[in-house]
Amino acid sequence: RVLAEIAFLRADWKEVERHGDVVIEKAMDDPRVRAIDIGRRYRDAVLEEDAPTRRSVVVEAQALLDELPESQILRRILIDGYRLDSEYAKVLELIDSLIAEDPEEQELYNQRLAILASMADEDGVEAQLLDMVERFPQDDNVKSTLIRFYMARNEQDKAETFLREISDPADEENNHFLSLVQFLAQTRGSDAAREELRRGIEANPSSVVYPMMLAGYDFAEGQRDEAIAAMRALIDAAAEPSDELRQARVALAR
Repeated sequence: RVLAEIAFLRADWKEVERHGDVVIEKAMDDPRVRAIDIGRRYRDAVLEEDAPTRRSVVVEAQALLDELPESQILRRILIDGYRLDSEYAKVLELIDSLIAEDPEEQELYNQRLAILASMADEDGVEAQLLDMVERFPQDDNVKSTLIRFYMARNEQDKAETFLREISDPADEENNHFLSLVQFLAQTRGSDAAREELRRGIEANPSSVVYPMMLAGYDFAEGQRDEAIAAMRALIDAAAEPSDELRQARVALAR
């Protein structure tokens, strides 16, 4: 029974069948086993696109939930069933109950975000993304999603403010700062990007990437001799081989 439950929550349907067949045959009087059976029948109805059967199984799940209020299987069935029938308020209530029990399960937050988007609740989407950025600081996909959200709403100032909050030119991992530079180049022009790169060079004088990008902007806008001279000086001044130095040499060759 436990193995079937674990397999269900992991969406390992082969294992759900293997363990579920045994336990359903032997212990259908157990409410947790009935939940497994309901889960299997619900999945079958979804795969067969049998909406009437799917809805009747959802009714069974709702009734059994009164007996097993903490069953994750039943609540996940109800979340999906309510979602398919656009009963979004019920979905959010169930997702929130799961989050309260397992606040580190990111997939639940992803589901909540998707529901808010389906409801066209833009303020809710923004609040959810900001919360996810704080909860899952290592997930760059969430940060990128928030930036795209701001750009879709033509809120460039918010996007820039957020990029500035998460970027530090002095950090060894400078991807966010480089994203800020590219964002400024696209939205405010190369002069703004150059200004930001100069700030980066002051904050991180050992970086090869920042002066290399600065020379690239100069070259693209006609200052070719100056850009080539800057790249040569950058390469000559490098203390030891590195990936950044190799990138600079390739850029100079081009």
